[in-house]
Amino acid sequence: MFPTKDQLTEILVKNIMGEGKTFDDLQDSWFTKHLIIALRECMWVLLLLIKTVYQNLTVIRASGQNLDDKGYDFGVDRKGSVKAIHTVTLHKATPVIVDTFVPDGFLLTTTAIGNKPPVKFEVIAGQQKFIPQGEKEVSNVLVECTEYGEIGNVSNGAINLIAQAGFDSVTDSCIYLAGVEVEKDDDYRERIFERKRRPARAGVPADWERWALEVKGVTKAKCFRCARGAGTADIVIWGNNGDIPEKGLLEKCQNYLEQYYVPADLYNGGILAVAPEIVPIDIKIEKAIFKKGYDIDMISEILQYAFLEYFRSKKTMEMVSVVDCIVCIRTAYDTKDSEKTAVIEDFVLTSPTRNIVFSPKQSPVLGSLEVIEYE
Repeated sequence: MFPTKDQLTEILVKNIMGEGKTFDDLQDSWFTKHLIIALRECMWVLLLLIKTVYQNLTVIRASGQNLDDKGYDFGVDRKGSVKAIHTVTLHKATPVIVDTFVPDGFLLTTTAIGNKPPVKFEVIAGQQKFIPQGEKEVSNVLVECTEYGEIGNVSNGAINLIAQAGFDSVTDSCIYLAGVEVEKDDDYRERIFERKRRPARAGVPADWERWALEVKGVTKAKCFRCARGAGTADIVIWGNNGDIPEKGLLEKCQNYLEQYYVPADLYNGGILAVAPEIVPIDIKIEKAIFKKGYDIDMISEILQYAFLEYFRSKKTMEMVSVVDCIVCIRTAYDTKDSEKTAVIEDFVLTSPTRNIVFSPKQSPVLGSLEVIEYE
């Protein structure tokens, strides 16, 4: 939108000397040459000032704190980071002789891998969880990562070490609420524009979708009126990176809507935050020719990641397209490859054979993935 210094020079030469002239043609025109240079420098300083004002005063160009200020003016706050929460089961080696409470802040960790330190988790305060007399374990204990963001999104079962005395082992860790990073500028800007385009009204579907998106961790939302009869609505939500929402996120969204927006006559299930219906998509590739140095296991892992990203995208809100699947395969690359070269040179896609259309409440996930190498 704003010209570079070289482009500004060309514009001045064109307007002063005429069409077809370049700056190199002014070698023998000392006065004209330095006049153009002086004009360019003055205009460049003015242009930088205008550019700075434009970027700071408009939502489309503002970033960081400037974008936060613009969002505040429209009543849209940037979503902050969230700590991941998991549920675990704590064990004693032998049955306890008295009720044994789980202390608040009790420390657990994952196993360190190479130079990567373990991820630490603490028991959330106020749960009053305990092992009853005569028992050896207590389940569904909520533990929270000590750090904000996605670092706490470890796989199920990864929290496996006791970091202080009191219990003997920990098992069955399961994600309850995914950790998220601070909302990115582009996502935040999109919510600001949505508020400008469609100001809040009396609880129409667009309002419920926008209100659900205010919850940290919710990345997409779709409202369905009269979902369970007159006076009801379901808000289907998606979690971090477009994933299926965890139980904790559904409860968090439900509580947020009820606390700030649900009218009294719609309490007790009138408005529900729900997860989308999962639709498995089977992918089958035949006569595949791999890039040199890759075997079928490596290719399968790369394709799984590529389809995971594709199914998370907004392209799949309404359907999974055969053409998109072909593009996904043809452009799949090894994340360790800085040049992002495709790892499959040729192939035949035999499943799916047609576009798969979804209802608005459905969301695709990768079912089976079969890759048959060309012989």
